[in-house]
Amino acid sequence: MEYLIIIIFLLACLILLATASFRLWHRDRNKIKQLSTDLSTLRKIKTQITMQNDELIEELESLKRTLQNSVEALKNRDRKITFLNKEIDELKKYPESLKENINTIEDKQISLVNLEITRPIKKKLPYEISGRKIMTVKQLAKKLDIVEDTVYVWVKNNKLPCEKSKNGRLKFIKDNINDWLMKINKGEYSVRKTI
Repeated sequence: MEYLIIIIFLLACLILLATASFRLWHRDRNKIKQLSTDLSTLRKIKTQITMQNDELIEELESLKRTLQNSVEALKNRDRKITFLNKEIDELKKYPESLKENINTIEDKQISLVNLEITRPIKKKLPYEISGRKIMTVKQLAKKLDIVEDTVYVWVKNNKLPCEKSKNGRLKFIKDNINDWLMKINKGEYSVRKTI
């Protein structure tokens, strides 16, 4: 009987061991399934992260290119702004230089009007002129053999007697011109011919 108790005891231990072993195997099998599922999930997550990482890298590269283009555009804009500011500064100076040029031109015009560019008359003026009693600037210049500008300068400087007609044109009376010619030929007046 002792053997029987030992056998029963061994059988009970064997059953307990088998039961425990089965439980461990079942538990390990569930853990393995869970780990396999977790591993599969982790692989999916890794793939997603890799794809997202690649997308993020592409987006970052795209943003980098966009920023570089923006920087270039801003540099070009700054260059254009600098150029335009220089142009504006030049244009701001332009009215001043234009005023100076206008003033210079006006001064030159005034000085040309006031300044007689003259030379002595080489031939003597006639003692007397004949023809019409009243003459125009053109007719008088032709009779005296001088240019019309000389007549205008002499009139302006009060060296030549004249009258103005109703329409504002200069007219010269023959007798007054003859008296004036006599005084010049006697040396009472000296006149110079405009070049």
